[in-house]
Parts: sequence; structure tokens; C-alpha cells
Amino acid sequence: MTLNIEPNIADPDAFYERLIETHTGLAHAQSVALNAKAVALLSDLIGDKKVLQEAASIAADGQAGADGPEHDAKFLLLLANHVGDIAQLVRVLDQARAQVV
Repeated sequence: MTLNIEPNIADPDAFYERLIETHTGLAHAQSVALNAKAVALLSDLIGDKKVLQEAASIAADGQAGADGPEHDAKFLLLLANHVGDIAQLVRVLDQARAQVV
């Protein structure tokens, strides 16, 4: 399987709005932790090493050893697009927030 980079979320604006909502009221460190948790949960959901490596490489944007909040945010969006199912994505966001707050 390869990473799906074609638009795969039926209503991307609704997903993005929900993502922003999930971060509302969090301190910066909590937002960073939420993204990292969401990446971990989505990675577990996808479970395909090749897909995850491809997404990590794209998120790193060619920078060796790239990591940190910006990388996690890009990685999160790539994985979310790959999954595509808003119901699953909302569950992941809610679970990630519950683990951070």
C-alpha cells in the first residue's frame, strides 16, 4: 500500500474546523502533545510501515532528522488524509485530546 496523497476527506473544511476546535483552549505545549498523540493513534490505525515511512518523509520535506511540532502537524494532516473517514478522525482527535488534558 502507498500513502494516499489525493484529496481523500469528503469535507476537508469540516475536518480542519474540527481539528482547530480540538486545540481550542490548550496551551502551546498541550497542542504539540495533542498532535503527537494523534499521530501515534493514526499510525496505529493505519498500521502499514511503508505508508508511515512515506508520510514521515514527506512531512520532513527533505530535511534529515526533521522532527518537532511542524513535522508532527504535517504528518498528522498526511495521515488524516490517508485515513479519510471523518468519523474515525474525530474519534482519534477526541482520544488524543483526552490523553493530553
